[in-house]
Amino acid sequence: MKIFHIKNKKKESLFIPDNKGVISLFLCLILLVLIPIIFIMIESTRYSAMKAEIECVTDMAMDSVLAEYNRELLDRYNLLFVDTAYADETGSPDNTGDHLKEYMEYNLSPSDSLLSSGSRDLFGLSVESVDITRVSRATDDNGAVFKYMAISYMLEYYGYSYVESANDMVSQVSSSGLLDIDVSADLENSRDELNNLDYETEDSDSGEDFEDIYVEDPSLSINSISDSGFLSVICSDEVSGITTDLSYCPSSRDLVAGDGIYNEWPDYNDIADELLFNEYIMLHYGSYKSPKEGSVLGYETEYIISGTGSDTDNLESVAKKILFIRSGANALTYMSSPVLQGECASLATALTLIFPPAQPIVQTILSAAWIYAESVWDLRIIFNNGKLPLIKSQTEWNMTLEDAINNLGTLLSSGPCDYSNYTNGIGYRDYLRILLYLTGSDEKVKRTIDITEMDIRNITGNTSFKIDNCIASFSMQTVLTSSYGYEFLVQKDFGYW
Repeated sequence: MKIFHIKNKKKESLFIPDNKGVISLFLCLILLVLIPIIFIMIESTRYSAMKAEIECVTDMAMDSVLAEYNRELLDRYNLLFVDTAYADETGSPDNTGDHLKEYMEYNLSPSDSLLSSGSRDLFGLSVESVDITRVSRATDDNGAVFKYMAISYMLEYYGYSYVESANDMVSQVSSSGLLDIDVSADLENSRDELNNLDYETEDSDSGEDFEDIYVEDPSLSINSISDSGFLSVICSDEVSGITTDLSYCPSSRDLVAGDGIYNEWPDYNDIADELLFNEYIMLHYGSYKSPKEGSVLGYETEYIISGTGSDTDNLESVAKKILFIRSGANALTYMSSPVLQGECASLATALTLIFPPAQPIVQTILSAAWIYAESVWDLRIIFNNGKLPLIKSQTEWNMTLEDAINNLGTLLSSGPCDYSNYTNGIGYRDYLRILLYLTGSDEKVKRTIDITEMDIRNITGNTSFKIDNCIASFSMQTVLTSSYGYEFLVQKDFGYW
């Protein structure tokens, strides 16, 4: 360091050091610390920005994949599912993974974005791999995913208040005890008992032998109704004769299995949820009174209840089930009416004067036959736009005992066909609601899925469409790398919940 010698006015010598270079050295020492910090901050910012971009790019790609839902399923059934076949013959989650990777690569490419030409990519991100690790297929867990999506739709647009009346109706059916009464079985058992009656018993008072005496079954006239089938006498409209092969339906083939419902999803398993699913069926699937255009079977709801490939067979099965309910309900009315019971007792006594021991059996036959005939007449009203109270009063009883055992066939063939003036009570669609409630949940969901797949195939003409290729949610795992030496692993769950 140089030292300068200066003289002041007092002739005194001063020595001033030369400080050139001291500040530069100090600055170097500071920069030695600051520069790494600055670069660390820059790199940290780059890393955070890359994570943010990956988050945005992944979300956009997943939203794009979810936007590829099957349009026909949404339009016809208000269901959101991604068909992993994408209109091809074979479906696989790998196809969805390829779509996801394509969308991510597009959004990571500056040349494909809105950046100006010549812009520099400060991240250098690229997608190494995309794997779909979990999927929830529509048919998983006996159709639980399909059912979940249907109930979710109903809750979104209708809510639990929508099923209050249906809940009251099925509660009345369940609590009344009418489902425990089998009038047809009682009638057959009593007939067998009458046929096997021992007429050779000797009367203890007169000593008379009854071996040549025979008490005729007074209910034989209604056999013609049973033998001819209900539909010919209760339906005024033409009955559909459509049949279809069910062997290719989901319920008849081995399905591709997924991973089922996510644990995070709400649990829809109580009575209100079951009724909501029933109402979903009533809203979206056709029936005898309201067939749906484009459907393979005319009576879809009846198929969901009965499960055969014939409209006629399904409708007849539903008619018999409604007859069973009406017979139980009418039996309760009969048992609460001394007047109706008295008529049967009087006629039974008159018919068994030649052999009084047969009186109780004949009375049981008469009562069962009368209840049966009344129930068949109820069926005719219900199938022709009429409504009836679930459990009628005595004054609402339509059939006389004489007509029941002698003129039922004539009355059914010549009676009116329009019963729309019967407006008090529940009608055909209400009985479908009751029967849906009484149908096993798993069978009901499987058959609903059958109808859905058949109709989508019919509407689109895509015979290779399979409902088990449709997914409602999925989990993905993707690996991204950066040209700056970083690697990222992203795991996410996405779906329509």
